Amino acid sequence: MLHGKNFLPMKKHCSAIMREFEIIGEALKYVLNHKPFGAIVNKDWREIIDFRNVISHGYFDISRQEIYEIICDDFPLFVDEFLIFKKKYQKKIY
Repeated sequence: MLHGKNFLPMKKHCSAIMREFEIIGEALKYVLNHKPFGAIVNKDWREIIDFRNVISHGYFDISRQEIYEIICDDFPLFVDEFLIFKKKYQKKIY
């Protein structure tokens, strides 16, 4: 596992991580645009979609430090929120 205060993801890891963020952002765009869910999900999820757009259209503008900070500071909270959302609404999504 890659971790530690002095860790910065290597270029190949950043590329893979950014691709995963793009996929998550696309999926969230679908959820937010789905009428029953758009009004009930955490509005901060819009920031994830916006970040996906930055990755897709401004790939070289994101530093490894930014990626690291997002993984450490923001992503765990999103995962927790999303798992609660999924458990609550999974049957309605499919």
